[in-house]
Amino acid sequence: MYDRLFLFDASSYIFASKCLYTILVVIASFGVFGNLLLFFIIVRSKSLRSPCNTLIASCAIFDVLHQVIL
Repeated sequence: MYDRLFLFDASSYIFASKCLYTILVVIASFGVFGNLLLFFIIVRSKSLRSPCNTLIASCAIFDVLHQVIL
């Protein structure tokens, strides 16, 4: 009765956690890259230096800081 309670052994949990961490790192790295790219595009282009785009750039920088710190 109790042998069906644990369907997976410890190695499958370790493999699943490594896969999950890998997926999370890939998603986070795309987020950091995209936000940094957005920031540099707004900073380098003079036509994009409006108050609204400055706000978007600051949100992108703080989002990168949040992703890197956490």
